[in-house]
Amino acid sequence: MVCSRMNAHPFTTALKRPGRTALVVLLSAVVLFLMGVAIERWAVSSAAQIAQLAANERMRANAGLFESELQKYRLLPLVLAENSDVISLVESHDPNVAKQLNGKLRFLAQHTGSEVIYVIDSSGITLSASNFDLPTSFVGQNFAFRPYFRRALIDRSAEYFARGLVSGQPGLFFAQAVSNGRGVIVVKISLDRLEAIWGHQPGITIIRDPDGIITAASIKDWVLHPSRPLSPAARQKAQKTLQFGATMPASLSFALPPPTLAGSSDQDIVVLPPNRRYAIASTSLQMDEWILSSLEPMDAALRDARLRAQVIGLVVILILVLCLGLTIRSVERRRLLVSSRRTLEREVKRQTAELRDTNQQLVAEVSEREAASRRLRTARDELAQANRLGSIGQITAGVAHEINQPVAAIRTFAENAKVLIDKSDTVETQRNLDVIIDLTSRIGDITTELRNFARRDPPPIGEINLGDALDGALILIGDRLRGEGVALVMPKELAASVMVLADRVRLEQVVINLLQNSLDALAETEDRRIEIRLETRPDRPNVRLTFDDSGPGVPAGMRTTLFEPFVTGKKQGLGLGLGIAQNIVREFGGELEMTASRFGGAAFCVTLLKP
Repeated sequence: MVCSRMNAHPFTTALKRPGRTALVVLLSAVVLFLMGVAIERWAVSSAAQIAQLAANERMRANAGLFESELQKYRLLPLVLAENSDVISLVESHDPNVAKQLNGKLRFLAQHTGSEVIYVIDSSGITLSASNFDLPTSFVGQNFAFRPYFRRALIDRSAEYFARGLVSGQPGLFFAQAVSNGRGVIVVKISLDRLEAIWGHQPGITIIRDPDGIITAASIKDWVLHPSRPLSPAARQKAQKTLQFGATMPASLSFALPPPTLAGSSDQDIVVLPPNRRYAIASTSLQMDEWILSSLEPMDAALRDARLRAQVIGLVVILILVLCLGLTIRSVERRRLLVSSRRTLEREVKRQTAELRDTNQQLVAEVSEREAASRRLRTARDELAQANRLGSIGQITAGVAHEINQPVAAIRTFAENAKVLIDKSDTVETQRNLDVIIDLTSRIGDITTELRNFARRDPPPIGEINLGDALDGALILIGDRLRGEGVALVMPKELAASVMVLADRVRLEQVVINLLQNSLDALAETEDRRIEIRLETRPDRPNVRLTFDDSGPGVPAGMRTTLFEPFVTGKKQGLGLGLGIAQNIVREFGGELEMTASRFGGAAFCVTLLKP
């Protein structure tokens, strides 16, 4: 009797009771339910993080594209406000001047991509417009009620977004006062090109003003609709200024959340019809407190996350089922323990092999997805970088060649050093390493010069070394000089000892501008020479730096107007470079003017003050 009681296992006895078995089943069901809830929450959280990262990347890329597009047009009204024909028209109201100016404005609008350019007098009447010969002509229209007109007269310049009353098309208006408030020059641009680019991207990109009005969107039907109900004050202001036409646009059928600017720790998720979830990222723009938002769909990320979670859940459930089955089999078939154990070992091996294969597939899929994600991020970074450096693309092409030469030399000297180390020749090895150090220093000088040249805000005017400025310019443009076979003569040793009043970045810009003009002029000549001459005397308060080339020279009819905007002898030029260079030199207290050439070409003299 004692032996019989000892052989009866307590757990076996417990499991044979129906109540305990039901409890085990109930607990298993609860565990599976909680596991399903946890898996779903993890999948949603993981998908939200992935979509949020994509939304942030697209937000930064599209914000940079928008700012770059606007920057191209902000300079145009500033230049036109100084145009002699524009000033003459607002001062005289001469119909002949207006007729002549109409054609010039139409040419500028066509070649700059502007929708319309027009001149308004101080009472708000349009005197001249690029669309003068169209049914939607602005000539004679009164725009005195427009805020951009009133703000430009008060603040000298203004930027404003509205629907055009004549064309009916929305756009951005850049206004600049002319002749001390006697008139206003206005450039209107359309955002259709940007919206078309955004429309081909996955997800949604929108721009909202402070009142929540959608001013630009990858979905064209959303433009000019409020993303949230307008306040009475905002509605009254828009109706008074006819910002959106005679009829106020209706709100969207759904509400978008207020923007949370980039850098917040919150994850913004918005649900849009038809019941699609998006991760949203927003950033402010340099345009009247506008906000750009990028909405990234979560469908694909959520589908992938659920798939991964389901696979993991199935694996866990399978393991639990196996463990439970093994326990039950162990209890119910104790008499067949040996055979059951062998069967179980075979089953475990098979299942383990399947799990191993599944795990390897998962690892491969995860690696492939991570690689694809890295490629996507790299492509976006390259797009953003190309957009930022597009304005200096010609310079960087030459700098790349300048860097490749020392890099190739570094490799050669490093390989030689390796051979010399094997030969225990420490003296030659040290010499090779010294050369490598010099070459890396050269690369550092090149990249530092390029970074300084691309800097947004130049330093203040002060005492600088003229030789350093010339060397910096030649670092950036030297490859083009050598590539086009141009002989350059310059007073390098003398310039190194001369100090002038300027700032180095903008002085390099003037030097590069003059050298590029000379290179363009020498493109079709056989004798290609450029000479830089330096004149300085102790008894003079200034320094004269002359750039002389052997090109065809400046036509006689252009010499009196050469520095005016949009006057150029190049087929592809806009005629702004020399005017900008002259303004920079004048800001230094000096002067830029054309002078006689020793070679029969074009010569320009830069006069700079001494400290």
